[in-house]
Order: sequence, then C-alpha cells, then structure tokens
Amino acid sequence: WCKRSLIIGPCFFFLGFGLGKVDQILPKQHYSKLVALERKAGIEFELEQRLRPTNLYDRYYIRLKKYNNTKTTGRLLLQLKKNTTETDLDYSKKWTTSGKLKVIQAPLNPGQFDYKHYLKTIGIYHQFEIDSFPTAVKNQKANFFLQSKAFTINRLKKSSLNTATKQ
Repeated sequence: WCKRSLIIGPCFFFLGFGLGKVDQILPKQHYSKLVALERKAGIEFELEQRLRPTNLYDRYYIRLKKYNNTKTTGRLLLQLKKNTTETDLDYSKKWTTSGKLKVIQAPLNPGQFDYKHYLKTIGIYHQFEIDSFPTAVKNQKANFFLQSKAFTINRLKKSSLNTATKQ
C-alpha cells in the first residue's frame, strides 16, 4: 500500500500540473496572435458585462468577434471615454468600432491590488480604448443568452427602481 501511494501521489501532481498548463494555451484564432499594440484597429464585438464607470471612462468586458476584419476570439476590457452623449451599449447587438489596443497597467505601488493579474486570471490580457461611441452591426444580433440579458436589463431600467440602485 505504501509503494502504491508513492507512485500515485506524484502521478496526480504531474497530471494536475500538465492540465493547468494546457488550460493556459491560447487558441490559434486568439487576437493576441494578430495584433500590434498602440496602433489604430477596427474590432467587432459582443458585450459580456458592464463594469462600474470611472471618472473618465465607461468600462465593459467584451468578447471579440473580429479584429481588422479577421475572425478571431478572445476577451478584452473596453474603455469608452465619457465625453460621448450616447447611452449604454445594448447586450442584444453586435458592435463595431475602432481604437487602440493597450497593455493593462500593472500596479504602481507595492501592496496595491494587482488588477492586471486579476484580469489575466479571467482571460483578459489587454484593454481596448475608444473615443467615439460604437455602431451596431446591421442584421446581426448577439446570441440568445445575451439577448435575454438585454431584455432583463431593459425591463429593470424601465422599472421603478431608484437610479442609485441601478448601478
């Protein structure tokens, strides 16, 4: 019994380590294999989640569909400057815009929360910064689950909830 556990223990260790490494391998179509940072590029995307806005930006997690008209995959942090007069983006649509792909900044102070590392753990490696409001792609809708999410959010916006509780 003791010899068996000496063999089985390391086998499970290496199996777990190997599976962890395989999980981190990016697919061939991942946007990071096509991009040049800090250059203007066009993207097509679907919204995943709206984040709390900062003083300067509205922020979203997005799922990338095309990068410079090339089909691709991946997730990004989208930052939209607040100087636009438009309202929120709709989850039920696909969107297109142009902007710059940037590296997410690491923390500047020791002991500060490492937002870059957190985003990396959820599969987001870059941010996309845009100045103008995205345009909806004609005749294309997001998948069923995102359309359901959009319907629920629109119903909540029209409800009698206080504006302070909506964010």
